[in-house]
Amino acid sequence: MSPDDRRPIDAQHAQATADQAGLTGAPTLLGAGWDAAVWQVGDAALRLPRTPAADASLAVEARWLPALAPSLPLALPTPRSLLPQTAARPYPAAVVDLVPGRDLLQALSDLAPGDRPAAGARWGATLGCFLRALHSRAAPAEAPANPFRGVPLSERDPAVRARIGELGATDLPSAAHAAWDAAVQLPPFAGVARWCHGDLHPLNLIARDGALVGVIDWADLHAGDPAPDLAVAWLLPNAAEALFAAYGLADPQLVARARGWALFFAITFLAHGIRMVEPAYATIARTALCALDLSTPVA
Repeated sequence: MSPDDRRPIDAQHAQATADQAGLTGAPTLLGAGWDAAVWQVGDAALRLPRTPAADASLAVEARWLPALAPSLPLALPTPRSLLPQTAARPYPAAVVDLVPGRDLLQALSDLAPGDRPAAGARWGATLGCFLRALHSRAAPAEAPANPFRGVPLSERDPAVRARIGELGATDLPSAAHAAWDAAVQLPPFAGVARWCHGDLHPLNLIARDGALVGVIDWADLHAGDPAPDLAVAWLLPNAAEALFAAYGLADPQLVARARGWALFFAITFLAHGIRMVEPAYATIARTALCALDLSTPVA
């Protein structure tokens, strides 16, 4: 699905949703990602899905996040209610807990360059503790699957090759090509399926007063290999060492798969950022390529 195929969601849709939920006040747009637009109304947030595929994720979040949230050390946008479609909004929506703050990319840009490595290490340690808590729980048999994350890297190879084809030699260093060739040869995950966020990157991590406080956008929640979540270690500057030290559960094969997934995100985000002129994604991608020692440092 291209961006042009996503639902146009405006303030009128958001106000109709707030009215349906019995919330008072004018909605304020917080952001619009690939899957959903999020609007704030008081101490709540409205999640309005932008694609039919995202409609189903609302039910997944509503079923599982309330059970997961109490055991996790960071705030989650726990669903309060699901709202059926209406004539004014012909698709479902959800009311969730607001996680106030700024995403980590914004929080990083607020810092002087010399302060960013320390912040990355601090956030990495917090993420390591969070992921240890999330991944320490074996997922039940009825937990959702994810055909885009909970799979071997080799199954993502055709999509990545297509993205590589979109990028020029000046965009993607040759070392990244060789690293991806090696990544798809890694043995697949053979352990017990764990709860996984599935889309853990700086835009889905919330900071307040310099501290990492929340994890948002659980549309890709699934049971599977924890490696895609751990890829975030290289999507932030100077985070990997502190993250894995706090995580404490990683064997060499898991770390290798996590590096492969970090490269997957880097290539995917770089192609998307350039094609759709979304600088945030390109910035995350270049940070990851640098952290993976596949390009020169990002200024």
